[in-house]
Amino acid sequence: MVKVIGVDVGYGHTKAVMDGKPIIFPSLVGPARELSFRIGDRKDIPGEDITIHEKSFFVGKKADLSDKIFSMRTRDWVGSEIFSALMASALTRSLSDFRCLRNIDLLRSPVVAYNLFLGQTRHPKSWVLA
Repeated sequence: MVKVIGVDVGYGHTKAVMDGKPIIFPSLVGPARELSFRIGDRKDIPGEDITIHEKSFFVGKKADLSDKIFSMRTRDWVGSEIFSALMASALTRSLSDFRCLRNIDLLRSPVVAYNLFLGQTRHPKSWVLA
């Protein structure tokens, strides 16, 4: 059985859904840096720290901790490291939940990702913030 992860890297938010579990996070990316402090009891979220071509990025809300923040503004970004970081983050967040992974044999059941457009989503108001 093929598991499908639907992903839409949007200008404002990146959305992903797998097995009916939706995820949404801000389409923000910033160069990762060493943090000299720990923010309270903030729990690390899988997919917030992404490496693309040996460059490390903070993605989503964590990008606010970067000195410089990039966001999607045009479709020219498709294929860029910023777009790749957002896509990798969406896939990491979707696959991070062990309950989603326990029935997937990644050697026999390929995971397919594709870009969704708002008109293709059945319940856009049901997305949840991650």
